[in-house]
Amino acid sequence: METRHAAETTLRTPPFAFANRVLTSYAEGAKAYWSMWGPLGQPAIQTIEMWMLSQRRYLEALEAIMVPAGVPQAPPNPTQQLMRDLFAGGFGVGFDGSNG
Repeated sequence: METRHAAETTLRTPPFAFANRVLTSYAEGAKAYWSMWGPLGQPAIQTIEMWMLSQRRYLEALEAIMVPAGVPQAPPNPTQQLMRDLFAGGFGVGFDGSNG
């Protein structure tokens, strides 16, 4: 449970907090399913826990890049807006801003 607490305190902006809640909900449901298999489901539960940890680390790193803490927010430039649109629904644009 320490991992959940750490993730909730670092993922503060609404899109990343929502992604964390979706991740947690999905992982808890998958762990509940595999726990019904008893000892046979234990390797799957461990895999889900490792996956959940890696996804949270990714979300934390992405949030640190997209929304640096303690830095006053300047008006978004077109590249930043494009990145936000990409994560909000996307336009089929790559991470470097090029089509493809």
